[in-house]
Amino acid sequence: MPDTHNFTSSTGALGAPLAAHGHQMEQPRRTPAPAEAIPRSPLLHYAALLSGFGTAFLGPSLPALSAGLHLSDRGGGALFAAQFTGAFLGGWFTRAPLRRCMLRGFTCAAVGFAALSSTLAFHAALAWALAALLLLGFGVGQIITSNNLLASLLWAHRRGAALTLLNFTWSAGALCSPLFVPALVRASGPAPVLAGFASLLFVGLIAVFALPPAPNPLTSVTESSRAQTGLSQRTFLFFCLQLFLYGGVETSLDGWLHTYDLRYTHATHAFAASTAAFWFCLAGTRAAASALLLRLPERQFLRGGLALAVLALATLLALGPGRGNLIPVLAGITGAALAPWFPLLFSGLVSEGPTAPQAGRIVAVSGLGAAAIPWLVGQISAGTGSLRTALLLPIAGVLFLLLLSFRRRSRELAAEEIPSQIKSGAGV
Repeated sequence: MPDTHNFTSSTGALGAPLAAHGHQMEQPRRTPAPAEAIPRSPLLHYAALLSGFGTAFLGPSLPALSAGLHLSDRGGGALFAAQFTGAFLGGWFTRAPLRRCMLRGFTCAAVGFAALSSTLAFHAALAWALAALLLLGFGVGQIITSNNLLASLLWAHRRGAALTLLNFTWSAGALCSPLFVPALVRASGPAPVLAGFASLLFVGLIAVFALPPAPNPLTSVTESSRAQTGLSQRTFLFFCLQLFLYGGVETSLDGWLHTYDLRYTHATHAFAASTAAFWFCLAGTRAAASALLLRLPERQFLRGGLALAVLALATLLALGPGRGNLIPVLAGITGAALAPWFPLLFSGLVSEGPTAPQAGRIVAVSGLGAAAIPWLVGQISAGTGSLRTALLLPIAGVLFLLLLSFRRRSRELAAEEIPSQIKSGAGV
């Protein structure tokens, strides 16, 4: 287990709002804040855009990478395992000062993409590709986690709106991958494309390094944040399980849908149509979800989306010959159906009052799911000779999430117990 003392101190301003739910608020006492260069809005969104692309690039480029490295589906699954194990480690070890994490994240991601480009250009062994993916995954994980924590701290008075907009930018970056990577790879090969993206990451590294000093909100510590108790072990593991499953489901669909489309329909799209549809509808529905939630109960909205995702994925896998043109449509429906899940789960997590390290680690666990479940899809596909059979695993993951959605949160149970205690006390 990593030492969390520095991380807790640096995120005290975030931890206080998380712990304040259901407790008496105390007047914060701020410690003097030293000057530190803090990334501002344009750079945070640039980082979100690049980290979205860096997270989603592997799926649309998987056919080209598999051909260049002479991989089966089992080897393709190992690529996902390497990248998202790195992403998990990057998120887990994010701690103060967050600007340093941004610098480290951009450096590791840029070097990792450059190394992967060199691996393909010089036809190096698979081990070099796995090492490069582990490194770039670690960098992207550091960028994502520190970026979200910085946004939460810098715009604490409007955190929800800031994170929603940042999440939309991240989704736009993820969408760029299936839209542009296949065409660019077809035109120039994967190595130049990866090297070009590495150069964009180096630009971000220089921008973070060149920031002028500014008042540092990250060392603000409140007494209430020091006294917070956080989640129980059972609740902590419950949220970890959900993030593990969702991270695996989303990455499996992003990673394997394009390969499935090519393999079973012999598609000749200039871009990864099914993956692009998945990300486009996921991003668009997230942008509209806040308005829909004003009219619909959260739990029913969440369960309806998960049920629709199961139905769409089952229909996608059941399509017969000549119906492949429906795969992008059903992939888009799946993305739209899954879109509200993460915002609603994060809202539920905040309502439970986690400490800042607990919240960061719960989100980081999604990287483990993103490493394990796509890897298992590759293993099952190689073992059975059927990617269609292997993609039943993400459907099972969504079904499990649907079942878990019927577990009532501890805050809801406590809210029900208080009136009953008052009523029983009044009758004594």
